[in-house]
Amino acid sequence: MFRLLRVSALLSRTRSGLTPPLSHRRFSACASNDELISSGLRAVAERRYNDAISLFEKSMDARVSSQFNSETNQLVESTTTATADPQYVLHHVFVYNNVGEAHRLAGSFTEAKAALMRALNLFDKLPLDVKHAEKLIRSSALNNLGLVYIDMLQPKDAIPHLLQSVGLRLELGDAADAATVYNNLGLAYSHDSQFALSRKAYNEALEIVRHLKANPNSEVDVQSKRADKQLVGEVYLLGNLGLLGIHEKKYEEALATLHLAEGMIEQDPRSMSGPDYASVLNNIALACFYLKKYNRSHEYYSRAIALFEASLGQYHPRLYSVYVNFATLCGKMKGSERTKEGREAAMKAKAIAERILTKQPER
Repeated sequence: MFRLLRVSALLSRTRSGLTPPLSHRRFSACASNDELISSGLRAVAERRYNDAISLFEKSMDARVSSQFNSETNQLVESTTTATADPQYVLHHVFVYNNVGEAHRLAGSFTEAKAALMRALNLFDKLPLDVKHAEKLIRSSALNNLGLVYIDMLQPKDAIPHLLQSVGLRLELGDAADAATVYNNLGLAYSHDSQFALSRKAYNEALEIVRHLKANPNSEVDVQSKRADKQLVGEVYLLGNLGLLGIHEKKYEEALATLHLAEGMIEQDPRSMSGPDYASVLNNIALACFYLKKYNRSHEYYSRAIALFEASLGQYHPRLYSVYVNFATLCGKMKGSERTKEGREAAMKAKAIAERILTKQPER
């Protein structure tokens, strides 16, 4: 039987799902590409990630796109790139950032990492005055790269990128996005078993969120007045604090916090995306498992799996630990039906592992 994986499906957002995709906030400086970019963003919203990536890439010019060494993923110096209009190069930074986020959402983490590193490498080639004025896009790419490392189970690599990202957000007076990055930083610390730092990061985010909700016209967040601004939801932070409680073996406290998050979602279903709602249900199941409330755990795992599969498909990498944990639970329960469910879950987990190794499509 599988070993129980304590780090289950994590809530990394109010978006992208999970934290609102920062990469979707700033786009092209080239008006002729606006339609392709907009179509790509619509495709992301509809979870048509391959279509989105294709549309984003079509908006880029080969004069910059071809200036990378495929083996080192480093930008190759060339007269064409060096003399390009900074706004022209900056457009490619925006697009590579969006391509990376689309790959990450699709579960293609290696491709996501490569695209985001390209975005950051290109950004570093910009003139100093442009880099200073465009800190927002660097912060976005750093945040998204941090999320990729979390998804790849490399939290130590995620932490420095997220610290840089949150520092830039605070420097820009962008409290709402700082809360989002603090949330992701809490995830990374939690995944790295640095629980005190994780709780501190979550509480920083929670303090910002509650302040901005109570003071919508606060001058503390000048950037939040942008029309496209999204604020990390309190429900996400409660969900992550509940998961942190599980890591700390404070199961009753964790369960109470997770049920509070569940109640907030039921009052406002729009407050959380399908996969992230499934994560809350999944983590309630995990807490119940540790409390030996197996029937209750089975109920919540069943709901979580149904929601995960409906929104992500059966073989998305995010479901691996869910299937493993469900199989472990079924192994502790009596009856042929539970045995059958456990066997099916174990087979799905094995299929996901094989698909990851061979880079087959998740769906």
